[in-house]
Amino acid sequence: MGKLARLMAVKDARPYWDRLRALYETHIDEPQLAEGLADALGRSAGKEQFDGLVELLRDDSRDDVRVMFISEIIRIGREQGWKVIESVADDPVLGKEASYRLHQRDLRRRAKARRDARRNR
Repeated sequence: MGKLARLMAVKDARPYWDRLRALYETHIDEPQLAEGLADALGRSAGKEQFDGLVELLRDDSRDDVRVMFISEIIRIGREQGWKVIESVADDPVLGKEASYRLHQRDLRRRAKARRDARRNR
């Protein structure tokens, strides 16, 4: 079932996002299905679902499957998404991935600053 859920991880599934969320929220005891549904929720989400993804990320009843929402929150929310990720950097479950993403962002910013400085010489 988890693999079937992952097949719904496409933009075309966006109109069914609320149904996917309801399935995700009811299948707590089936880790593979919950993971597949989390993947589908994240990848099919658009700007309209941003707040819902943030709610799911902060729902600590799900433990490590929530990590799957981090990249999608960044993708959809852009700067607002980064603020959400900064806010969970100290979370015991999400902190490692959030800190990694924040570190990578800082590295990209520094590299861009160096490129810009070389161009402006």
